[in-house]
Amino acid sequence: MAIKNVNKSISYAVILMCLGLAIMPSLTTATTHSLTFSTRCSAGGMDDTNGTLSGYVTDIKNTAVPYARVRVSFQGTFSDAYSNRTGYYHVTDIPICNCTKSVTCSKIGYTPVTVTLSIDEHTMHSFVLVPTNYSMTIGNMTGRPARIIFTLTNTGPVDITTNITWTVYTFKIILAPKLIQQGTLHSLSKGTTVTLATSWFKDFGYGRVGILIEAECDNIIAEQKYGKAFALGHFIFAVKNM
Repeated sequence: MAIKNVNKSISYAVILMCLGLAIMPSLTTATTHSLTFSTRCSAGGMDDTNGTLSGYVTDIKNTAVPYARVRVSFQGTFSDAYSNRTGYYHVTDIPICNCTKSVTCSKIGYTPVTVTLSIDEHTMHSFVLVPTNYSMTIGNMTGRPARIIFTLTNTGPVDITTNITWTVYTFKIILAPKLIQQGTLHSLSKGTTVTLATSWFKDFGYGRVGILIEAECDNIIAEQKYGKAFALGHFIFAVKNM
């Protein structure tokens, strides 16, 4: 009788051992899967996933504003996109973090708008741009042997009573723009045209160069003019307006 009881005990032990071995893999697997879940970044940390920012750019009349630039800035880096003809824009490759980013929407002739956003995988935000109350036109540039001459006209509805900064650059395709000269107008009445020029014997560069003239008011680029020319150091020839 004792032997039978011992045999039963051994049988029960073997059965329990087999059941334990059958259960253990599933428990081990469950524990392993729980470790694969990733957490979102902590304060200031970065996630491996990049986010996007989308929306529309319109004016105060709810009309689409095409070709407006939307720039997302973060820790010295930025991602850009431009609105299409319907005003829609879509910025990609934005690092996700537990933080906020500065986003600026801008276009020539409009006051820039800057907002602070927390950006996730699919963030939406639309901008409304307000036209500036001034408008300027840069007339065709001409070249003298050692100067670039152009006109600037206030074509807006009001007098401009703040400083206007004009800047002339030359550039090569593979090089950064070269600052030739900057100048300042302290005011410009509506309908008024002034003739401006670079000083004599500036160093324009060598070979075929591009020319860029910018007019800036209240830290907003109000107008740009492009051209091409042939430069030979202090002399510039064959200026062509674009």
